[in-house]
Amino acid sequence: MDCPTCKAWAEVKDTRQRKEDNTRYRRYECANGHRFSTREAVLPPETAIQARMANLAKARKAYQERRA
Repeated sequence: MDCPTCKAWAEVKDTRQRKEDNTRYRRYECANGHRFSTREAVLPPETAIQARMANLAKARKAYQERRA
């Protein structure tokens, strides 16, 4: 992962799992000493399918607007 501040490489310093909502928090530190965090969540399969369908609909609409 790249640092959002300076775009240098970053490595994971700490990972914590929350069982209540099945999310994972990661702390990173880049080569220049910047620190940042991310939160990762596992989506239920139906949510992932809905997101793909929404992206497909947006792409289809953009394609049709370009053709017009």
